[in-house]
Amino acid sequence: MIAAIIVSVSTSALAQEFKKNGNVVTYNGNKITISEPQRDTIVVVDPITSEEIMQVRVKDPRPLLLNGKKIYEYEYVSSMPARIDNKFSLEEQLVTNLARSFNSFADGVYRVYASSFVFDEKGKVVYFEYSHLGARDDQGKDMPVSDLQKQAIGKEIASNCRFVDMTPARLDGKPVAVLSDLFLQDYKFTVRNHVTEYVKAN
Repeated sequence: MIAAIIVSVSTSALAQEFKKNGNVVTYNGNKITISEPQRDTIVVVDPITSEEIMQVRVKDPRPLLLNGKKIYEYEYVSSMPARIDNKFSLEEQLVTNLARSFNSFADGVYRVYASSFVFDEKGKVVYFEYSHLGARDDQGKDMPVSDLQKQAIGKEIASNCRFVDMTPARLDGKPVAVLSDLFLQDYKFTVRNHVTEYVKAN
């Protein structure tokens, strides 16, 4: 799974160089250590028979270390990164600019699957995973998406992340690297006659 994500991000971001060595990814000079997939065994109860059933679930890999230092999950920091200009969030900037990129696409409903945005101790986005771009028509049937379209969206995400100025996340008053709770698959972009609207999923 990680290998597919890395390839997708590197081609989509255009000129963003991703290199993977084992579970360490080098991206724009930063080394991000990714966890191994974790197997978790749980017990569930069948509501009809009341029988206990063992199920094995595999947790997706996630970024653990940035240049050897811990990446904290957003639930455990005192404050998350915020725009220095206080105008709007990175999330709002991304969806607004992505909507403009979709204006040249054919009519349909598009979803961007991007996640694992990592902010460093200076508040810069230093890593993200862009797995794929999905599209459906009004009847809910899958639509083809070209490599150029995928690249355009990946480039837009990378450009917005690179140039935004954020305050760093803090823990006990100290700046730390953090894994954001931003997930772009929670959004859909609807294109009609080269006009795009985006809606956050419930």
